[in-house]
Amino acid sequence: MPDLHAMTKKGRALLDRHGLKHWRFAVEDLGTLFACPQSLGPLPLLGISYQRHKFISVNWHYPRQFRQTCLHEIAHALRGAGVHDRTWARIALQIGCTRRHVHEHHRSLGNSWS
Repeated sequence: MPDLHAMTKKGRALLDRHGLKHWRFAVEDLGTLFACPQSLGPLPLLGISYQRHKFISVNWHYPRQFRQTCLHEIAHALRGAGVHDRTWARIALQIGCTRRHVHEHHRSLGNSWS
């Protein structure tokens, strides 16, 4: 099992670094929830941001994707909406998401952002 305390500390530091000090953050078991991009079918939910509650949750089952997932969700928080559009992609890249992460996510949703 990953070190949840260390993950929480790292995630909190990322939120703070990007001006989300008033947002809550948790590392949780999201293993039973799924996101369903039409082109790929069900995929495990790696993270989620709740705009209304100013809360980001990241799935502890995927520690290898932890940093990219945190940045992905932070980009949603900074974007102000749960959409994966060009604005979200630009923000995600600016704060440190890899081009590969952003490109793969967009491709899975059938979006063009380049």
